[in-house]
Amino acid sequence: MGEVEINDAKSFMKINQNPFQNKLVIEFNQIEQNAAIQICDYLGRIVYQSKISNKLVELNTSEWLNGIYFIELISDADRKYFKLIKN
Repeated sequence: MGEVEINDAKSFMKINQNPFQNKLVIEFNQIEQNAAIQICDYLGRIVYQSKISNKLVELNTSEWLNGIYFIELISDADRKYFKLIKN
């Protein structure tokens, strides 16, 4: 368990605790114009989606089922996907 940093030329984000439990914290170093985040469960059901307007996103995940989730970061230039695990 611990912190996961995802860093490349176009995006930077830090996910505190992956696997996570009842709280998911995502920190962005920069926010691109028209950027959005979407989180889906392993069946593709959207459990969270929002435009990214703050550098810090804190989600209460206590009602999410344990399992695999996927974050999709969407910007005008790119789409990126990352895997998360809820215990």
